[in-house]
Amino acid sequence: MISACSSRHIKRLELSSNIEARAIGQFSKAAKVIGKGIIVLDLGVRAYDVNNVREAGGDWERAAFVESFGFAASIGAGSFGIAIGAATFLAMTPVGWVAIIVTTAAASLWMNGKGKELGNSIYDDVKKFMGFK
Repeated sequence: MISACSSRHIKRLELSSNIEARAIGQFSKAAKVIGKGIIVLDLGVRAYDVNNVREAGGDWERAAFVESFGFAASIGAGSFGIAIGAATFLAMTPVGWVAIIVTTAAASLWMNGKGKELGNSIYDDVKKFMGFK
């Protein structure tokens, strides 16, 4: 039996073979690449949306500000969800990984909407404070 242990956590992850250990290592590497890819894709889509507003003659500064708030809120929720899932060791089973991914994605989407609402509100308040219409 192979044990994996972290210096930050007392609990041990019990693996019954080297194949399981390699599979977890490969999954971890893939998750890092996919996670970074999703972030880059999200930023690209947001930049594309802001550019579309600019090309249409809209208020692209507002769009950029609002998209930035949505992105920050979404990243925060995603990071929090992964941290909670890892801390509770739900990730020790395939069902746990699916639960973490689905819950974190839902929380990120919800926080994206809330972040955009907050961004719109702050943008309006700043414009009023600065004396712009």
